Amino acid sequence: MSHEQAKDFLIKLYEQMLIREATYQELLRHEWGLDPGSTLV
Repeated sequence: MSHEQAKDFLIKLYEQMLIREATYQELLRHEWGLDPGSTLV
C-alpha cells in the first residue's frame, strides 16, 4: 500500500467514524426524546 493509498484509506475511515458517531447521537437523542422535531424514521 502506497503512502497515498494509506492516506485515502485513513480519510475514508475517519469520515465513516464521524458519520457513525453522528448517527448514534441522533438515535440517542431520539430515544431520550430530546429532539421532538426529529424526522428520524
